[in-house]
Amino acid sequence: MTPTELVERIKEKRPNLLGKMPEQKAVALIRAALADLGRHIAEAEEGVVKVQGMGNFRIRMVEREQDGKNVTVKHIAFLAAKPKE
Repeated sequence: MTPTELVERIKEKRPNLLGKMPEQKAVALIRAALADLGRHIAEAEEGVVKVQGMGNFRIRMVEREQDGKNVTVKHIAFLAAKPKE
C-alpha cells in the first residue's frame, strides 16, 4: 500500500479527518511519519516498539548460519493491534 492509497482510504473512511489539507501535503505527512517510524525501528537494538492503535514491532537479534559462518541478524516481527469493538 502506498502513502497515496492510505490517504485515499482515510478520505473514504473518515472524510473530515484531513479537513481541507491538500492531498499532496497529506501524502507527504504519511511518508514522513512512516519514514520516522522505520528509522526508529531500525535504530532499536532489541525489545518492543509500540505504536498505539497500530500494534507492536518486536525486535531481537538472532544468530544465523550464512555461507558457513555464524552471523547476527536483526529479526523484526509485527503484531497488529486488535481492532476496537
